[in-house]
Amino acid sequence: MKRIVVGSMSHAKAYCPEPGERYAVLSFVDVGVEVPRIERRAGLVERLVISCDDCTPEDPPFNGRRLKPLSEAQARQAARFVHANAERIDTLFVHCHAGLSRSPGAALAIAEVLAIAEINMLNGADVIPNKYVRDTLRAALEHQRKSAE
Repeated sequence: MKRIVVGSMSHAKAYCPEPGERYAVLSFVDVGVEVPRIERRAGLVERLVISCDDCTPEDPPFNGRRLKPLSEAQARQAARFVHANAERIDTLFVHCHAGLSRSPGAALAIAEVLAIAEINMLNGADVIPNKYVRDTLRAALEHQRKSAE
C-alpha cells in the first residue's frame, strides 16, 4: 500500500482509480443506516464495512438512542483487513458518512502503524480525527502486526 485516501460516502461513490491501480475500501457507516452501494470499478480488490457511530464509549445517548462506538472486535476485524490487503493494493480508500472524523482517525492509525506517508484527506483542513477510533484501531493494528511476526 502506497497511499491512503480519506473522504465521505459521496467521495467513495465517485472514486475513480487510476488505470492499473489496485485499491480496497474501508467503510465506516452509522449504526442502523443502510450500507451504501459502491460501484465495483476495475482495480477494486476488497471492501470491508464497519457499522459504528461517530462517538466514544463515554458519549451520552443522542436523540434517545444509545450510540455504538467502534468496538475492539471491529477494530481487530479492520486490522486484519488492512494487513491482509497491504501488499495487494496501491491505495486504501477509507470513508465514513462525512469524511470528517471516523475515517480520518482510522487513516491516521493505519498510516502510523504501516508507515504510510501519503494520506490524501479529500475534506482538507476541515477534518477532526476521532481520537477514540484512532487509538482503538492503532492498538488493534499493532497487535495484529506483532502477531504476524
